[in-house]
Amino acid sequence: MILNLRDSKLNISNAFDVDYNLCKYNREDIFNFLNAAINSGRLPPGTRLPQEYLAKIFGVSRMPVREAMRQLELEGFIVSTRFYGTIVSGHIYDVAAEAHALRIILEPHIIGGVINRVDLLAEEVFPEHFSLGGLEYEVSISAYRNFCISLYSLSDSPYLRAIAMDELEKSIILLGSYLSGEQNFSCLEYSVNELIKNIKQRDKTNAIEQWRAHLFAMCKENFP
Repeated sequence: MILNLRDSKLNISNAFDVDYNLCKYNREDIFNFLNAAINSGRLPPGTRLPQEYLAKIFGVSRMPVREAMRQLELEGFIVSTRFYGTIVSGHIYDVAAEAHALRIILEPHIIGGVINRVDLLAEEVFPEHFSLGGLEYEVSISAYRNFCISLYSLSDSPYLRAIAMDELEKSIILLGSYLSGEQNFSCLEYSVNELIKNIKQRDKTNAIEQWRAHLFAMCKENFP
Protein backbone atom coordinates (compact mmCIF):
# COMPACT_ATOMS: atom_id res chain seq x y z
CA MET A 1 0.00 0.00 0.00
CA ILE A 2 1.09 3.65 -0.51
CA LEU A 3 2.01 5.26 2.78
CA ASN A 4 0.92 8.77 3.65
CA LEU A 5 3.73 10.14 5.83
CA ARG A 6 2.16 11.86 8.81
CA ASP A 7 3.16 14.47 11.33
CA SER A 8 4.71 12.31 14.02
CA LYS A 9 4.37 14.66 17.00
CA LEU A 10 0.66 15.20 16.45
CA ASN A 11 -0.07 11.49 16.10
CA ILE A 12 2.22 10.38 18.90
CA SER A 13 1.05 12.98 21.41
CA ASN A 14 -2.55 11.84 20.90
CA ALA A 15 -1.73 8.13 20.94
CA PHE A 16 -0.69 7.55 24.55
CA ASP A 17 -2.07 8.09 28.01
CA VAL A 18 1.19 8.25 29.93
CA ASP A 19 1.02 8.37 33.74
CA TYR A 20 4.03 10.32 34.96
CA ASN A 21 3.24 9.43 38.58
CA LEU A 22 4.27 5.84 37.90
CA CYS A 23 7.82 4.60 38.13
CA LYS A 24 10.02 4.92 35.06
CA TYR A 25 8.80 3.05 31.99
CA ASN A 26 10.95 0.19 30.75
CA ARG A 27 11.46 -1.40 27.34
CA GLU A 28 8.49 -3.76 27.71
CA ASP A 29 6.16 -0.92 28.76
CA ILE A 30 7.16 1.18 25.76
CA PHE A 31 6.79 -1.79 23.42
CA ASN A 32 3.28 -2.44 24.76
CA PHE A 33 2.27 1.23 24.40
CA LEU A 34 3.50 1.40 20.81
CA ASN A 35 2.10 -2.01 19.89
CA ALA A 36 -1.36 -1.11 21.23
CA ALA A 37 -1.33 2.29 19.49
CA ILE A 38 -0.40 0.73 16.14
CA ASN A 39 -2.94 -2.10 16.46
CA SER A 40 -5.72 0.33 17.41
CA GLY A 41 -5.00 2.53 14.40
CA ARG A 42 -4.03 5.53 16.54
CA LEU A 43 -0.56 5.34 14.98
CA PRO A 44 -1.48 4.63 11.33
CA PRO A 45 0.93 3.48 8.61
CA GLY A 46 3.38 6.20 7.63
CA THR A 47 3.56 7.80 11.07
CA ARG A 48 7.14 8.81 11.85
CA LEU A 49 8.51 7.63 15.20
CA PRO A 50 11.54 9.71 16.23
CA GLN A 51 13.33 8.09 19.15
CA GLU A 52 14.14 11.42 20.80
CA TYR A 53 10.51 12.46 20.93
CA LEU A 54 9.35 9.09 22.23
CA ALA A 55 12.02 9.19 24.94
CA LYS A 56 10.73 12.61 25.99
CA ILE A 57 7.14 11.37 26.16
CA PHE A 58 8.03 8.40 28.36
CA GLY A 59 10.57 10.31 30.43
CA VAL A 60 13.39 7.87 29.71
CA SER A 61 16.69 7.72 27.87
CA ARG A 62 16.77 6.61 24.24
CA MET A 63 18.05 3.12 25.13
CA PRO A 64 14.73 1.50 26.25
CA VAL A 65 12.99 3.24 23.34
CA ARG A 66 15.56 1.87 20.90
CA GLU A 67 15.19 -1.66 22.33
CA ALA A 68 11.37 -1.51 22.12
CA MET A 69 11.51 -0.26 18.54
CA ARG A 70 13.97 -2.97 17.57
CA GLN A 71 11.45 -5.58 18.73
CA LEU A 72 8.63 -3.84 16.87
CA GLU A 73 10.73 -3.83 13.71
CA LEU A 74 11.49 -7.55 14.09
CA GLU A 75 7.76 -8.23 14.30
CA GLY A 76 7.05 -6.10 11.22
CA PHE A 77 5.15 -3.24 12.89
CA ILE A 78 7.65 -0.53 11.99
CA VAL A 79 10.32 -0.08 9.34
CA SER A 80 13.50 2.02 9.13
CA THR A 81 13.78 4.21 6.04
CA ARG A 82 16.74 6.11 4.65
CA PHE A 83 15.19 9.55 4.40
CA TYR A 84 12.27 9.53 6.84
CA GLY A 85 13.65 7.60 9.77
CA THR A 86 11.49 4.97 11.46
CA ILE A 87 7.83 4.83 10.43
CA VAL A 88 4.83 2.61 11.08
CA SER A 89 4.84 -0.10 8.43
CA GLY A 90 2.13 -0.54 5.83
CA HIS A 91 2.96 -4.24 5.52
CA ILE A 92 0.86 -5.11 8.57
CA TYR A 93 -2.20 -3.81 6.73
CA ASP A 94 -1.44 -6.07 3.77
CA VAL A 95 -1.28 -9.06 6.12
CA ALA A 96 -4.45 -7.90 7.88
CA ALA A 97 -6.30 -7.54 4.57
CA GLU A 98 -5.43 -11.11 3.57
CA ALA A 99 -6.51 -12.39 6.99
CA HIS A 100 -9.77 -10.45 6.80
CA ALA A 101 -10.51 -11.96 3.37
CA LEU A 102 -10.15 -15.41 4.94
CA ARG A 103 -12.49 -14.42 7.77
CA ILE A 104 -15.14 -13.52 5.17
CA ILE A 105 -14.85 -17.07 3.82
CA LEU A 106 -14.49 -18.97 7.12
CA GLU A 107 -16.91 -17.31 9.51
CA PRO A 108 -20.13 -18.02 7.59
CA HIS A 109 -19.20 -21.74 7.78
CA ILE A 110 -18.58 -21.41 11.52
CA ILE A 111 -21.89 -19.61 12.06
CA GLY A 112 -23.73 -22.29 10.06
CA GLY A 113 -22.18 -24.99 12.21
CA VAL A 114 -23.07 -23.17 15.43
CA ILE A 115 -26.72 -22.79 14.36
CA ASN A 116 -26.95 -26.47 13.46
CA ARG A 117 -26.11 -27.40 17.04
CA VAL A 118 -27.64 -24.44 18.89
CA ASP A 119 -29.92 -26.78 20.85
CA LEU A 120 -26.84 -28.19 22.54
CA LEU A 121 -25.54 -24.77 23.63
CA ALA A 122 -26.14 -23.25 27.02
CA GLU A 123 -28.34 -20.13 27.02
CA GLU A 124 -25.65 -18.05 28.72
CA VAL A 125 -23.23 -18.56 25.83
CA PHE A 126 -24.77 -15.56 24.05
CA PRO A 127 -25.46 -12.43 26.11
CA GLU A 128 -28.85 -10.77 26.06
CA HIS A 129 -27.16 -7.58 24.88
CA PHE A 130 -23.59 -7.26 23.63
CA SER A 131 -21.80 -4.01 24.49
CA LEU A 132 -18.39 -2.74 23.44
CA GLY A 133 -17.99 -1.10 26.83
CA GLY A 134 -17.79 2.53 25.70
CA LEU A 135 -15.91 4.57 23.13
CA GLU A 136 -12.45 3.30 24.07
CA TYR A 137 -10.29 1.50 21.53
CA GLU A 138 -8.66 -1.12 23.76
CA VAL A 139 -11.86 -1.97 25.66
CA SER A 140 -13.89 -2.24 22.46
CA ILE A 141 -11.29 -4.27 20.58
CA SER A 142 -10.97 -6.64 23.52
CA ALA A 143 -14.75 -7.09 23.75
CA TYR A 144 -15.05 -7.81 20.02
CA ARG A 145 -12.09 -10.20 20.04
CA ASN A 146 -13.53 -12.09 23.03
CA PHE A 147 -16.91 -12.40 21.32
CA CYS A 148 -15.36 -13.79 18.13
CA ILE A 149 -13.24 -16.26 20.09
CA SER A 150 -16.34 -17.41 21.99
CA LEU A 151 -18.17 -17.84 18.69
CA TYR A 152 -15.31 -19.86 17.19
CA SER A 153 -15.13 -22.05 20.29
CA LEU A 154 -18.68 -23.25 19.58
CA SER A 155 -17.74 -24.57 16.14
CA ASP A 156 -17.86 -28.33 15.70
CA SER A 157 -14.71 -28.14 13.55
CA PRO A 158 -11.41 -27.85 15.47
CA TYR A 159 -9.66 -27.14 12.16
CA LEU A 160 -11.87 -24.14 11.34
CA ARG A 161 -11.58 -22.94 14.94
CA ALA A 162 -7.79 -22.88 14.84
CA ILE A 163 -7.56 -21.12 11.48
CA ALA A 164 -10.22 -18.53 12.35
CA MET A 165 -8.53 -17.59 15.63
CA ASP A 166 -5.21 -17.15 13.86
CA GLU A 167 -6.71 -14.95 11.12
CA LEU A 168 -8.65 -12.90 13.69
CA GLU A 169 -5.43 -11.91 15.45
CA LYS A 170 -3.83 -10.93 12.15
CA SER A 171 -6.81 -8.83 11.08
CA ILE A 172 -7.67 -7.15 14.38
CA ILE A 173 -5.72 -4.00 13.43
CA LEU A 174 -8.45 -3.24 10.89
CA LEU A 175 -10.93 -2.92 13.73
CA GLY A 176 -8.98 0.02 15.17
CA SER A 177 -9.29 1.90 11.89
CA TYR A 178 -12.96 0.95 11.59
CA LEU A 179 -13.67 2.37 15.04
CA SER A 180 -11.95 5.67 14.23
CA GLY A 181 -15.42 6.84 13.22
CA GLU A 182 -17.59 7.05 16.35
CA GLN A 183 -20.72 6.00 14.45
CA ASN A 184 -19.06 2.67 13.78
CA PHE A 185 -19.08 1.80 17.49
CA SER A 186 -22.88 1.58 17.40
CA CYS A 187 -22.75 -0.21 14.00
CA LEU A 188 -20.45 -2.85 15.45
CA GLU A 189 -22.61 -3.40 18.53
CA TYR A 190 -25.66 -3.68 16.27
CA SER A 191 -23.93 -6.25 14.04
CA VAL A 192 -22.97 -8.48 16.96
CA ASN A 193 -26.41 -8.24 18.58
CA GLU A 194 -28.12 -9.05 15.27
CA LEU A 195 -25.91 -12.10 14.89
CA ILE A 196 -26.77 -13.26 18.41
CA LYS A 197 -30.49 -12.77 17.72
CA ASN A 198 -30.35 -14.68 14.42
CA ILE A 199 -28.40 -17.54 16.01
CA LYS A 200 -30.91 -17.83 18.84
CA GLN A 201 -33.75 -17.85 16.30
CA ARG A 202 -31.86 -20.46 14.23
CA ASP A 203 -32.10 -18.13 11.24
CA LYS A 204 -29.08 -19.40 9.34
CA THR A 205 -29.61 -17.40 6.14
CA ASN A 206 -29.97 -14.01 7.80
CA ALA A 207 -27.20 -14.73 10.30
CA ILE A 208 -24.70 -15.50 7.56
CA GLU A 209 -25.78 -12.67 5.23
CA GLN A 210 -25.78 -10.07 8.01
CA TRP A 211 -22.40 -11.10 9.41
CA ARG A 212 -20.85 -11.20 5.95
CA ALA A 213 -22.16 -7.66 5.39
CA HIS A 214 -20.53 -6.60 8.66
CA LEU A 215 -17.17 -8.03 7.59
CA PHE A 216 -17.40 -6.37 4.17
CA ALA A 217 -18.25 -3.03 5.84
CA MET A 218 -15.12 -3.24 7.98
CA CYS A 219 -13.07 -4.02 4.87
CA LYS A 220 -14.62 -1.11 2.94
CA GLU A 221 -13.82 1.31 5.77
CA ASN A 222 -10.15 0.35 5.61
CA PHE A 223 -9.81 -0.06 1.84
CA PRO A 224 -12.39 2.18 0.15
